Amino acid sequence: MVNLIVKGSVAMAISLMIFANSAMAFGPFSRHGFSHRNSEKRSERMIEHLTEELELDSVQAATLRKIKDELNVKRTALKVDKQQIFETFLNEIGNDEFDISKFQVIADNHASRAKLETAFFTEKLVEFHQMLSPVQRELVVDKVKEMKQRREDRKSGWFYKTPEERADSILDMVSGRLDLSEEQIPAFNKIKNNLLKTRSMYLSDGFVLRLTDQFSEQFVRETLNTNEIQHEMNDAISRFEKIISVVLKNVKKAHQILSEEQRSQIVEQMQGHHRRFSKK
Repeated sequence: MVNLIVKGSVAMAISLMIFANSAMAFGPFSRHGFSHRNSEKRSERMIEHLTEELELDSVQAATLRKIKDELNVKRTALKVDKQQIFETFLNEIGNDEFDISKFQVIADNHASRAKLETAFFTEKLVEFHQMLSPVQRELVVDKVKEMKQRREDRKSGWFYKTPEERADSILDMVSGRLDLSEEQIPAFNKIKNNLLKTRSMYLSDGFVLRLTDQFSEQFVRETLNTNEIQHEMNDAISRFEKIISVVLKNVKKAHQILSEEQRSQIVEQMQGHHRRFSKK
């Protein structure tokens, strides 16, 4: 949701970099080859990988496939209307005033859908947990721990950039594209810092690692505590709601700083990107 709201201008590009590049495609079982756009193919690859890694028998594999199909149906039914978000944003960025309330309605609707989806996901997670043997559950936890370690190891890699470094890079890029003036750059730096502060407050590494540890602790149990799981998921949704609120306010500030010509340039760039993306 954050990506869809903020993509396309300086504040949006900064937000995109700050909030949207730490998630792994399939959590503890992800591989680089899973980044294909087609979600059905990704799901199928996921099933094959889980079946192999956990050494599922035929009954377990069939149950997992059934869970996957049910999740896909639910996800499709609750899917966010990306086109609506894009068109609304395109209209607002081109207007003299940026109306946050239009996006707040979309954000509230998205949060409600997310809570429904996570409740259903919790049910399916229980089914997945119950079908596994204790040994297989330990394997799942091992994979989660490996994911956690890889996350930490990436920070020592030569290619790793901190959120601050990524934000600076993207700000430099869009600053050049929009030819920001000397007066505009400090204002956008302030927006960047506001977004980084929000990220640190609601989406810190500590929060992500805490979720990983709690999942590991839960999954080795004989029975999952669904109340605890749902509580953590609702907490995550609440955090993203707060993030979206801050992003929208800062996008509005960015809109006020930009000239009419710069806003028109953003609209043209977004339309061009949308046309190219739609062809893929």
